[in-house]
Amino acid sequence: MVADFPALLRYNVDILKPKYQYLRRVMVRPLKDLIEFPRFFSYSLEDRIEPRHQTLVANRINMKLRYMLSGSDEEFAQRVREAVERRARFEAGKGAVETFSDAAETSKEEETKAGAAYQNSIEVD
Repeated sequence: MVADFPALLRYNVDILKPKYQYLRRVMVRPLKDLIEFPRFFSYSLEDRIEPRHQTLVANRINMKLRYMLSGSDEEFAQRVREAVERRARFEAGKGAVETFSDAAETSKEEETKAGAAYQNSIEVD
Protein backbone atom coordinates (compact mmCIF):
# COMPACT_ATOMS: atom_id res chain seq x y z
CA MET A 1 0.00 0.00 0.00
CA VAL A 2 2.78 2.43 0.92
CA ALA A 3 4.77 1.41 -2.15
CA ASP A 4 1.84 2.48 -4.34
CA PHE A 5 1.31 5.74 -2.46
CA PRO A 6 4.39 6.76 -0.40
CA ALA A 7 2.85 10.11 0.56
CA LEU A 8 0.53 8.13 2.82
CA LEU A 9 3.32 7.99 5.40
CA ARG A 10 3.18 11.78 5.80
CA TYR A 11 -0.58 11.91 6.47
CA ASN A 12 -1.80 12.79 9.94
CA VAL A 13 -3.88 10.11 11.66
CA ASP A 14 -6.56 12.73 12.34
CA ILE A 15 -7.01 13.06 8.56
CA LEU A 16 -6.89 9.33 7.84
CA LYS A 17 -9.26 8.13 10.56
CA PRO A 18 -12.53 9.78 9.37
CA LYS A 19 -11.92 8.62 5.80
CA TYR A 20 -11.16 5.08 6.94
CA GLN A 21 -14.27 5.03 9.13
CA TYR A 22 -16.43 6.31 6.28
CA LEU A 23 -15.02 3.64 3.95
CA ARG A 24 -15.62 0.79 6.39
CA ARG A 25 -18.82 1.89 8.18
CA VAL A 26 -20.79 3.92 5.67
CA MET A 27 -19.56 2.57 2.36
CA VAL A 28 -19.17 -0.92 3.88
CA ARG A 29 -16.16 -1.62 1.68
CA PRO A 30 -13.59 -4.34 2.39
CA LEU A 31 -10.06 -3.47 3.43
CA LYS A 32 -8.93 -5.00 0.13
CA ASP A 33 -10.41 -1.99 -1.70
CA LEU A 34 -8.21 0.34 0.31
CA ILE A 35 -5.14 -1.78 -0.30
CA GLU A 36 -5.86 -1.71 -4.05
CA PHE A 37 -6.36 2.06 -4.04
CA PRO A 38 -4.49 3.76 -1.16
CA ARG A 39 -4.88 7.13 -2.90
CA PHE A 40 -8.38 7.04 -1.43
CA PHE A 41 -6.85 8.92 1.50
CA SER A 42 -5.73 11.77 -0.77
CA TYR A 43 -9.30 12.78 -1.67
CA SER A 44 -11.47 15.15 0.34
CA LEU A 45 -14.11 13.34 2.37
CA GLU A 46 -16.61 16.20 2.18
CA ASP A 47 -15.93 17.40 -1.37
CA ARG A 48 -15.24 14.18 -3.28
CA ILE A 49 -15.76 10.91 -1.39
CA GLU A 50 -19.17 11.53 0.24
CA PRO A 51 -20.89 13.21 -2.74
CA ARG A 52 -19.73 10.58 -5.22
CA HIS A 53 -20.60 7.74 -2.89
CA GLN A 54 -24.08 9.20 -2.37
CA THR A 55 -24.53 9.44 -6.15
CA LEU A 56 -23.59 5.78 -6.54
CA VAL A 57 -25.97 4.72 -3.77
CA ALA A 58 -28.82 6.76 -5.24
CA ASN A 59 -28.29 5.07 -8.61
CA ARG A 60 -27.65 1.57 -7.15
CA ILE A 61 -24.20 1.37 -8.71
CA ASN A 62 -21.12 -0.31 -7.29
CA MET A 63 -17.85 1.05 -8.65
CA LYS A 64 -14.23 0.42 -7.74
CA LEU A 65 -12.74 3.22 -5.65
CA ARG A 66 -10.32 4.11 -8.44
CA TYR A 67 -13.17 4.79 -10.89
CA MET A 68 -15.32 6.43 -8.27
CA LEU A 69 -12.73 9.00 -7.21
CA SER A 70 -10.31 9.56 -10.08
CA GLY A 71 -11.17 11.80 -12.97
CA SER A 72 -13.13 14.99 -13.23
CA ASP A 73 -16.72 15.46 -12.14
CA GLU A 74 -17.72 15.26 -15.80
CA GLU A 75 -15.94 11.91 -16.25
CA PHE A 76 -17.58 10.56 -13.10
CA ALA A 77 -21.00 11.74 -14.28
CA GLN A 78 -20.40 9.99 -17.61
CA ARG A 79 -19.48 6.72 -15.84
CA VAL A 80 -22.67 6.96 -13.80
CA ARG A 81 -24.79 7.66 -16.90
CA GLU A 82 -23.28 4.67 -18.70
CA ALA A 83 -23.94 2.37 -15.73
CA VAL A 84 -27.53 3.62 -15.43
CA GLU A 85 -28.05 3.07 -19.17
CA ARG A 86 -26.68 -0.49 -18.89
CA ARG A 87 -29.10 -1.15 -16.05
CA ALA A 88 -32.03 0.25 -18.05
CA ARG A 89 -31.15 -1.93 -21.06
CA PHE A 90 -30.83 -4.96 -18.83
CA GLU A 91 -34.13 -4.28 -17.09
CA ALA A 92 -35.82 -3.80 -20.46
CA GLY A 93 -34.50 -7.20 -21.53
CA LYS A 94 -32.31 -5.82 -24.30
CA GLY A 95 -28.94 -6.29 -22.64
CA ALA A 96 -29.35 -9.66 -20.95
CA VAL A 97 -26.38 -11.91 -21.44
CA GLU A 98 -27.20 -15.44 -22.54
CA THR A 99 -25.18 -18.17 -20.93
CA PHE A 100 -24.94 -21.75 -22.13
CA SER A 101 -23.63 -24.88 -20.49
CA ASP A 102 -21.89 -27.55 -22.54
CA ALA A 103 -25.10 -29.57 -22.75
CA ALA A 104 -27.93 -27.04 -22.77
CA GLU A 105 -29.08 -23.49 -22.07
CA THR A 106 -29.05 -22.26 -18.50
CA SER A 107 -32.39 -22.86 -16.84
CA LYS A 108 -34.93 -20.06 -16.61
CA GLU A 109 -34.73 -20.20 -12.81
CA GLU A 110 -30.97 -19.57 -12.84
CA GLU A 111 -31.41 -16.67 -15.26
CA THR A 112 -34.03 -15.14 -12.99
CA LYS A 113 -31.72 -15.41 -9.96
CA ALA A 114 -28.80 -13.92 -11.92
CA GLY A 115 -30.99 -11.09 -13.17
CA ALA A 116 -32.21 -10.28 -9.68
CA ALA A 117 -28.66 -10.22 -8.34
CA TYR A 118 -27.53 -7.97 -11.20
CA GLN A 119 -30.40 -5.54 -10.66
CA ASN A 120 -29.37 -5.02 -7.05
CA SER A 121 -25.93 -3.69 -7.97
CA ILE A 122 -23.88 -2.99 -11.07
CA GLU A 123 -20.10 -3.27 -10.76
CA VAL A 124 -18.09 -0.98 -12.99
CA ASP A 125 -14.49 -2.00 -13.66
